[in-house]
Amino acid sequence: MQNMIKLFLFACLLSSSLSIAAIPTDAPSVTNPEKTIIVDKENQEFTIILASTPSTGFSWLLESYDINLVKPIKHDYNAPAKTALGAAGVERWVFAASPEIIAGPQVTTITLIQARMWDIKNTTSKKSVFTVVIN
Repeated sequence: MQNMIKLFLFACLLSSSLSIAAIPTDAPSVTNPEKTIIVDKENQEFTIILASTPSTGFSWLLESYDINLVKPIKHDYNAPAKTALGAAGVERWVFAASPEIIAGPQVTTITLIQARMWDIKNTTSKKSVFTVVIN
């Protein structure tokens, strides 16, 4: 019994450390689409964090971005601490500016939509557009 408890505690510790490791600590984070994301040579990576409840069928999808200016690096979901049905977790989208274009100012947008995969007409989707300024 003690071995099972130790194994359970080890698994909890491991999963919590993996969740912490998945969060980029040096990248600027943005949760508000009205806030402009500023990228430069020192901060080429940035993270967009959005509330998400995949248990309801909704998830965030990358609708559009300029492949010449930014690229998605990572996308993950972190469940809420409470496991209540319908509780929101967060989706993290990590992007990086293309290093070769950082020489001059550029402005671009990233559009994410929250939709159900089976809703072909996107009748229930929600859209967030983020402005990125590359200096």
